Amino acid sequence: MQNIGIFGSDTMLGKAMVRHLSLQNNVTIIPFSCQQLHSLPPLQLSDKIKSNKVKVVINAHNENYGLGHLKKEPVTMFMDGILNDIHFIPACSNAGVEKYVNVLPNCIYPDKLPVPFIEEQIWQGLPESTVVPYSITKKISLVQSEAYHNQYAFNSINLIVTAIYGPEDCFNPQTGQVIPSMIVKFDKLCKGEEGSVTLWGSGMATREFIYVDDAAKSIWDATLNYNKREALNLCSGNEVRIKDLALTISHLFDYKGEIIWDDTKPEGCMRKCLSNTKMNAHLSYRPETSLKEGLSQTIEWYKKNVC
Repeated sequence: MQNIGIFGSDTMLGKAMVRHLSLQNNVTIIPFSCQQLHSLPPLQLSDKIKSNKVKVVINAHNENYGLGHLKKEPVTMFMDGILNDIHFIPACSNAGVEKYVNVLPNCIYPDKLPVPFIEEQIWQGLPESTVVPYSITKKISLVQSEAYHNQYAFNSINLIVTAIYGPEDCFNPQTGQVIPSMIVKFDKLCKGEEGSVTLWGSGMATREFIYVDDAAKSIWDATLNYNKREALNLCSGNEVRIKDLALTISHLFDYKGEIIWDDTKPEGCMRKCLSNTKMNAHLSYRPETSLKEGLSQTIEWYKKNVC
């Protein structure tokens, strides 16, 4: 029996990790909510980890915020990242955790890289300017992870996960990421609100998405089977234009109105898609949920739980 700690067990990814691990044999889940992580001083967090005999920690604490929130509150995002994440590795190391799984967002990659992004390119420049305050704090954890390995032989792996979406997402058009924000906007107009749907950017930027349950299964596969010092991409390998994404969501809502693209608003990096070469070489699990299927399930959950 192995005790697995889930940091951020109340986030979208954290809940998916709990769902997936609850199906595994010989695993006991020890949840750590975001509120607990934010309120516990480092020594108390370490004591809680040790008292629960946690052997593996999966850090699913990442906030799922979109460009709007990052642009509006860069200081908040920077300080939250520095003050919270910086304590996790020391707390786990002091508590005798045997493996720490650090889940990182794909925005840590430099801006204007050719696609697909490969892991060796992480340090080849600054991320896109809008996300720098947030993404730099996540890159710091890569340095911290390596430092703790070199000085204390602390075992950690770093997983760079492409954009996650699905049930339990942040369905707030002001702060959420692109998929939940679009879902809310199309839903409102399909319910009879007058007007057209206005979306940020030109629609020509591309992104890659992974359904949250596929992400959870990939992370668990890496937890069991990946032990190298180098970071590892977890991704679907499917690049999609934002304009095509919007059309897919509009069709799922049977929306027949106008879609307006506001190119005065930021759209971030113009192309974003991660290389899955190393992932396919080291892991056996492959993301299996198509974008259309995942969007359908996400919209179904949204209609039942948010509307």
